[in-house]
Amino acid sequence: MEITTTYNGFHGTYKDKCNQIMRDGFVYKHRNNHWLGNGIYFFIDDPHMADIWPKISIRNCRSKRETAILFCKIMVKRERLFDLDTERDLLRFDDYLKQIKKEYRLEFSNVSNEEVRCMVMDTLPLDEDFGAIDAIKYTFSKDSGPRYESEKIGLEPHGPQLCVRNEKCIDTNTLEIYEHSSDSRRR
Repeated sequence: MEITTTYNGFHGTYKDKCNQIMRDGFVYKHRNNHWLGNGIYFFIDDPHMADIWPKISIRNCRSKRETAILFCKIMVKRERLFDLDTERDLLRFDDYLKQIKKEYRLEFSNVSNEEVRCMVMDTLPLDEDFGAIDAIKYTFSKDSGPRYESEKIGLEPHGPQLCVRNEKCIDTNTLEIYEHSSDSRRR
């Protein structure tokens, strides 16, 4: 049985990029420190977090650009999804990491965890003949930002992210600018 998972993806960007993305598709900048390797990043079911990322970039660059959020459905076949929130896929990744270290005799020193993680994720197969991984999912802990009363009872803020490596998983028919209103409860 073939299982396909559908995600509600929210992608934060600049307003002037929205029409270009909707017309030409997503393009990502290759970097050596993307959290889940190189690809197109989405927050799952969380437009608020998608809105924060371009605003951080604007603040760091002292830019005047306006931000926007794009919404789309993302569909990934289960066998082509690396869901690192599941024990099954985390164990598969652990085995893969051990194999890489052994085969290539790699030592990860003088390199940040982000760079190592990005490099390893980028070595995952993209070719169908070699068991392509179209998307990688992981829920990161939010270790900075507002603190919540709910943390006192063990409910901590997290940010599930999806790194799409194969743009064909993005349902372009559902791609639209997401209009959101400020939630006064968010800090």
